Amino acid sequence: MDIADLPFAEWLVRRRDMLRRKYGQAEIAQLVEGSVNVACRMRGEEFYCDLILDKGFAKNLLHVITETVIMTYRFFAREFDLKEVFLANCSNVHIGPETYSEMCLDNDKRVMNETAKLIDAERFGYLHHCDSCADRFIGLYSNIPHIKKLDGSYKTDILAAKEQMAGATFTAFFNPVTALYMPLSELKENIIKTCAAGADELLFANTDPATSVQRLQEILGCIAEAAAEAGVTPEITMLPFSEDEFEWAFPEYQGSRV
Repeated sequence: MDIADLPFAEWLVRRRDMLRRKYGQAEIAQLVEGSVNVACRMRGEEFYCDLILDKGFAKNLLHVITETVIMTYRFFAREFDLKEVFLANCSNVHIGPETYSEMCLDNDKRVMNETAKLIDAERFGYLHHCDSCADRFIGLYSNIPHIKKLDGSYKTDILAAKEQMAGATFTAFFNPVTALYMPLSELKENIIKTCAAGADELLFANTDPATSVQRLQEILGCIAEAAAEAGVTPEITMLPFSEDEFEWAFPEYQGSRV
């Protein structure tokens, strides 16, 4: 399936033009994801059964998804300034490295090799492992070309990961439960250890909107204290949901206060 032939593509182009008129630029923050993630979205938990009981079907489904992903990136390259390819493998922890190697690794390699024809850079891939420990997958991930950044749980052996993924940075993932409920002293200790282990970035993702301002200040304070002890200056960025985005994209939100 080519996204360029769907109404969604027309929406993206209109959205691009509107953003350029409003802000002077339009970046594509794509979340195309890896083939396993998409298969799980399509089939739900049954896909895990497919991988065991009907490998032929699972392989065919992953192939179709992979080709669709590649065509989607070709569309992005035509219509936007494509600078990064995002491979989201959140579901890998549920299938294990052996199944990933047998059924999925070649798909990730194909996506990167094909998109390399679209981007004028040697490294442009962001490999997202999500908030689970990536240790068991690093050896496999090292076979994927053009990766510039990898993320995974802060519990990952970061030094070993960076050695095997030579040239790639590592983003240490702190999940919402850790960020919201871990005692501050323990959180600070883990931040210091993670930075000392070689993390290039810290990622606190999917913070619940109900999180108090006080807790956010405490988390940022932990980061500032850890940075000061390490003798570095932190650079903090945030990505909020935008009411403007909801209003424009989804009619059901129009007139609401999201």
